[in-house]
Amino acid sequence: MFRQIILCVSLALLAVGMDVTQAWAAEKRVALVIGNAAYATVGELANPHADSQAVSAALQAAGFSDVKLVTDVSAENMRRELKDFSAKSTEAEIALIYYAGHGVEVANENYLVPVDANLLRSTDIEFEAIPLSVVRSAVSGASKLRMVVLDACRNNPFKLLGNNGKRSANRGLAQIEPGAGEVIAYAAKEGTLAQDGPANANSPFAEALVKSLQEPGLEI
Repeated sequence: MFRQIILCVSLALLAVGMDVTQAWAAEKRVALVIGNAAYATVGELANPHADSQAVSAALQAAGFSDVKLVTDVSAENMRRELKDFSAKSTEAEIALIYYAGHGVEVANENYLVPVDANLLRSTDIEFEAIPLSVVRSAVSGASKLRMVVLDACRNNPFKLLGNNGKRSANRGLAQIEPGAGEVIAYAAKEGTLAQDGPANANSPFAEALVKSLQEPGLEI
């Protein structure tokens, strides 16, 4: 079963028929690639290391002038990387963040999970994880196109118990509405889980994404 990619694209951004090659020509493009696999309190994920390396290389080959790759990032370091990237994005036309790792949805809010998170209770999420809104803010300074790619729709292994003692995290990630000039891509549609690939290899989503980045003239 193939994974689905949900792309939410503002029609105000792109004219009909504009392709990636045209949109990216002669523009400053920056990217932050995060691969979280070695989680401290749950099992290690099989693909984020290989996925993040492959996506990073593909973005560089596609003409991104500044691509930073970080792996197994703690909450403190993840916030710092996002803050630093936010400053970079203000000087760019196109800014992209790719994240591979655990993501959870609680009370219709999406969060990316650093490797040092414990997440025993639902109230821990705001202190130990990174809200998707913060990630979106980190690309918001780009003048033309802001992209967030989430390869994070995996089964949630964290307890995240609510006040009633029951799990409060929902399956997959929640759908969000992008703003003008913003693209949000999921590895699986809202409320569903994405597939993993073989150990130390690429997930189906990352493999397809890398292949697509290599195709000139492909519409966003």
